[in-house]
Amino acid sequence: MPTHDIIDNRNGKLVDYINRILTSTERAKFAVGYFFLPGFELIQNNLQRVTELKLLIGNTTDRQPLPSCPNTVRWRNTAQWSRNSLVQEGLMKADSSWGIWKISDRGGEALKRGEV
Repeated sequence: MPTHDIIDNRNGKLVDYINRILTSTERAKFAVGYFFLPGFELIQNNLQRVTELKLLIGNTTDRQPLPSCPNTVRWRNTAQWSRNSLVQEGLMKADSSWGIWKISDRGGEALKRGEV
């Protein structure tokens, strides 16, 4: 599969392509329309070799405002809470640049063991 293919799940499942790529690379970069964190379960076994993982995720899934803060969209708030939780658990580096989530050594080990 060329590195620039667009996968829409009609002729093949995205998870199958990702798993195939992850078995032969140390660095992976993906652009997706949306991504749910439980999706990591489907690829976790093939993340063992990956030392750098970058996801460019679209922001069109839940643009509804938070009832408690009408100027904040729900997806951004959810992402911020998820990031904070991962940092507090030591699974992600706290010093990552804005918009980049770097897996910590502890997080990498947890992924290898299938704990996350």
